[in-house]
Amino acid sequence: MARGTRWLADKPVQRWVVQSLVVLLLAQALQNIGRTTLDFKYDMLHYADTDNPGIWTGTIFGRFIDFAWGIIGGLWAVLRPDSVIFRKRSVATLIFVLGCAMLYAVSAWTDAYGGVVQAGVHEPFLFTVYGRSYALGATLIILGLYGNSYCNGIFEHRVPVYIGTLSYAIYLTQFMSFGSVHQLAMATMAVLRPMLAYNEWLSALATTLVMLLVSAIAYHALEEPLYNMLRKRWVKK
Repeated sequence: MARGTRWLADKPVQRWVVQSLVVLLLAQALQNIGRTTLDFKYDMLHYADTDNPGIWTGTIFGRFIDFAWGIIGGLWAVLRPDSVIFRKRSVATLIFVLGCAMLYAVSAWTDAYGGVVQAGVHEPFLFTVYGRSYALGATLIILGLYGNSYCNGIFEHRVPVYIGTLSYAIYLTQFMSFGSVHQLAMATMAVLRPMLAYNEWLSALATTLVMLLVSAIAYHALEEPLYNMLRKRWVKK
């Protein structure tokens, strides 16, 4: 893509803008193709009382935009390694805090509607905008940490590092914290909330700890052995 866009822009910032637009358009196109394909499939199966579950179209193909924002952040680091974000810790910290604030604002807005499903139904346009902002906030956090912000020490501690190691397993088990997934979230709440005097903050903390425990088991029992096996087989020393 760098070779293909060089004739459009010479300066690093211009190249970053052009390449970012290409990445976003490509991600949106892939998302639309994926969703349209699944919608068509379930339309064909509609007569068999089979509907398109939103989890497939949203969770899988909705991630293309998230990946796009991550790539855009990486492009900035590659094309502008001398950026002020990476030279001044104060600026990197400001970028990090801005990303955290953006994540909090999106989460608060979504929670005010009762969750992602209700927010998407009542405010579909704003839900799309806020969804993009969520990924953008994560990108700003990563850029701030890459720029060695004053908050880096927190994430270099062994506990956050270990949680980062479990990140993919956490992604797979995150649905247990959603109220609509009765098998995990509601069962956990039914057992723990009476013990915690029905305190919402303690209940949320307990659910998070259980989610991390399930993720740790999944990682050490399946992901880590599989990773080691594939690394020995395919990665050359």
